[in-house]
Amino acid sequence: MKFEQAQELYTDYMEGTLSPAMRLALEQYFERDAAAREDYKAFSLIMQSFETVNVSELEPPHGFRASILERVTAESSSAKPASSFSFADTIRSWFGGSQLVRLSSAGVAVLVVGAVVFASFHGHGNGASTNATFGDPFTGPTTETSTVLGVGLKSGDDGNQYHLFRVHLPASIPEANVTAEVLSDPSQITDPAAREQARLALKPTDLTNDEELQIPVALLQAVPDSATITLLVQWTPTDAQQPSGEQVVFTPANPNAQPPAVPIGPDGPMSYYDALQYISSSYHITVVSDTTVMPDVTVNSWSASTQPTDALDAVTAAGFKVHELAPLTYQIYK
Repeated sequence: MKFEQAQELYTDYMEGTLSPAMRLALEQYFERDAAAREDYKAFSLIMQSFETVNVSELEPPHGFRASILERVTAESSSAKPASSFSFADTIRSWFGGSQLVRLSSAGVAVLVVGAVVFASFHGHGNGASTNATFGDPFTGPTTETSTVLGVGLKSGDDGNQYHLFRVHLPASIPEANVTAEVLSDPSQITDPAAREQARLALKPTDLTNDEELQIPVALLQAVPDSATITLLVQWTPTDAQQPSGEQVVFTPANPNAQPPAVPIGPDGPMSYYDALQYISSSYHITVVSDTTVMPDVTVNSWSASTQPTDALDAVTAAGFKVHELAPLTYQIYK
């Protein structure tokens, strides 16, 4: 853990909202770094002093608000987008009006973004194919919508590479509360007890339909070429009359992996979610699915092939449909 990363966690550590794993990591960092420990103590004293301050209500002078807005407008029109992925850049994007993109993360405090989460990984030995030629995976016209739009990559100022999971509510849901967890095994999708081992990637966050939320997950350790990141995204509409929903995303953890030339299929039938994780790992593609599929549903194996569509055809043969959300990104649905 770096000093800047530790500072991002101060507020949640003080409020007791950090996950046990993150809390332990931060405390172990304090034990190793006396300067960081003293820095946190100073932070705590400052925050505690705020609680004793009595703020009087003051009437702003005439024209104060108008002058502030005028200056903000002038700054916005003259500023050029920065090429770095800094906290300030992200905060500015929060106030960009409609269609704005918000970056969020686990343990996020007010206007503090980009906190690192520890991701668990799993994969198969086949690797992934980055040179596959894509055919047409569509099984017919679809009106199916997806809350998860795909996964992007971004290098942060802190030296880490972030997987940005893009989330946008369907048109039918004007507002919802969104949360997300990094899973260590597909069994956690359908087993609530197993899901207790999942790691929080996004605290409950309000999202409106004119925003795209990007959930950053950073790799803090070397991972095998075949590793994938599995993220479970859940949303609960503000309107209690609308149903809640959730989707699971399987995406390659290492975008620079050098896979075998011809990935092979599994030895035999696999459970639905294991099969999707296998396909994501083997063909180096992102796969999105809802979580209503029962764990006993199976997908048969397929022959060795450079084409991910051959693997996706095995999923459609099991009774599902495939929709290409974006290049290298597929949605599986009923």
